Amino acid sequence: MGTPCASAPFYGWLVWLNPEGRVFEGASADAMVMQGARGHMVWVDPDLQSVLVRRWLDSAHQGHFVAQTAAALDLA
Repeated sequence: MGTPCASAPFYGWLVWLNPEGRVFEGASADAMVMQGARGHMVWVDPDLQSVLVRRWLDSAHQGHFVAQTAAALDLA
């Protein structure tokens, strides 16, 4: 699932990848994200040993959500 496809190093098997931590700032470089309509998101982050499900968040706030959540999990 986390293996990048040949034409897009930021996309795996139906998941967005986070190579070098650039796509989802705050998430680890190994993170995988599934995104749906209306801000639904499943974020799998092996480095944080976490799977998060987020519903109904304005996509404009996604970066802040990822960074704040990663910081909170890293402190735990």
